[in-house]
Amino acid sequence: MDVQRNSQRSACWGYHRYSAGAVMLAAVLSVLPTSHGFGSIAQRGATRSHSHSRPSLVLRMDESEDSSSASAKAGSTSTGGSTAVAEEEYEDDDAPVDVVGAKFFGGSAVKEELFDSQEEEAAALTETRTFDRFEDVAAFPDPLARTVAERLQRSIQTIIRNKNTNNNNNDDEDMIYAKTGFKWETPLIVTKKASSGSSAVTPLEELEHANQFYNQLSLAIVAAKSLSSDQVRVKWELGLVWPNPWESRLVLTGASTITLSSSSSSDQNNQQQIVSQVDLVDGNEGLSFVGKMTEQVWPRFWDLYHVGMTPSAEERPTRILSKPILPGLLGPDVTVHELPPRLVLRPTILDVTNDRDTRCAQIIPNHAFSCLIKTMGPKKETYIPTTPIEVSIQKDSNGQNVVSWNIHLPAEFLASHSILPLAPVNDPETAAEQKPKTDYVFTNKRWVATMPYGGQAQDEEVADIRQSLYNAILKEGKYKPKLDANGRPQFVFWQYDTKACFTADGGLGMAVYEWRPEFVKSNAIGLELECQ
Repeated sequence: MDVQRNSQRSACWGYHRYSAGAVMLAAVLSVLPTSHGFGSIAQRGATRSHSHSRPSLVLRMDESEDSSSASAKAGSTSTGGSTAVAEEEYEDDDAPVDVVGAKFFGGSAVKEELFDSQEEEAAALTETRTFDRFEDVAAFPDPLARTVAERLQRSIQTIIRNKNTNNNNNDDEDMIYAKTGFKWETPLIVTKKASSGSSAVTPLEELEHANQFYNQLSLAIVAAKSLSSDQVRVKWELGLVWPNPWESRLVLTGASTITLSSSSSSDQNNQQQIVSQVDLVDGNEGLSFVGKMTEQVWPRFWDLYHVGMTPSAEERPTRILSKPILPGLLGPDVTVHELPPRLVLRPTILDVTNDRDTRCAQIIPNHAFSCLIKTMGPKKETYIPTTPIEVSIQKDSNGQNVVSWNIHLPAEFLASHSILPLAPVNDPETAAEQKPKTDYVFTNKRWVATMPYGGQAQDEEVADIRQSLYNAILKEGKYKPKLDANGRPQFVFWQYDTKACFTADGGLGMAVYEWRPEFVKSNAIGLELECQ
């Protein structure tokens, strides 16, 4: 993999997991007639050069490295196992490209060759910014909702922290649920029995019980709004790793209507407690809770194809409103999605060239990365991949293209801290005229119509597919395209062949770009719709 992250080095290949399954699968795939090889590209905050197509592997190095060092890092054709092709970058696009062999799998010898101790140790940034998500008025518009949400999130993290630290003593001073008279209505499966002296099991008790079975269980409060002086509606995301061999990542979204006690029955800190909670899981109308879990447990093809590269990705939650029965045969292949309200990481840049050939929308910009992930060595870190990456290209008032990315934040990252990290303001690898910017942005519920596509966001073919998608929505008449301030339809691009990798403490630290053949059309071109 070609790895981009925030370090002084340029990207270098080879930061991925090794497993017996990966070696076996690579051996099988090595006989397939493809020039791309078996692999993916990952970026970790390094200088990037853009080309018309994304290579399967790119070896990059510091300008200070001489040609002999370059040859050594390119390596020779590996003996045994599979072989992948590495392409060197040239400023002259017309010049011939020398193709050399590059080791892909092969045990400790390959790991030692690809391991860079200086880069792995450069995990700390000298300048950081932060974002207090509970102070975001778009997600928490009133003081009561903000207070209840923050207390509830703190109580949830107490349960998770107790498992991680082998501590079974809960902090009763911040327990937000009433011990007596509590009522809970939920479609979730409750397996915990109520403790003695309690009228019903609380969500925290069930969470503590479930935390003994699932791996990396997280529950993030993403938004809240007061309905009255004693009722609050909260939006949440539940993320977990299913204990199967491929460690499927599941994510569920929903809302809970919470009723608070009167001030006369507050806790010992004179804070209101929750006496009733009614849960609703998004998209649970036509599918049982078990069904929603089961559909995410099965392994995804591309997670298995790239086995050993990254853990299974947490896919952005979405609900299908409509889809074709026989795509392409009984009408256009248009699927309408509903995206729940959520917080996203949004880096933006100005495309000063306004030229498709620069491909500035193809890769996440460097100023989006807030940490460095150690993926090898004795102190390697656990990280959470998410997909897809949403790309949007819109015209500003001066007619220039503004490129923005909406990056899905994993539930574990959101739940871990109320103060979220942001990258430094000044990115030395992004030109000032591009006006680089990164923020966390709360997005409301959205409807998006999509058509599958196998290329990238700035391909020339994208314009024709956009027109076909727009015409198909108008012809059907069921949905209405959402227009911007200038009366133009708003299009987006979903990159399912890209994974954004987060750590619970540091935020975005790596992006992985998988090779996928264009004919499978794994990406999608989307059109924003008026949401009811």
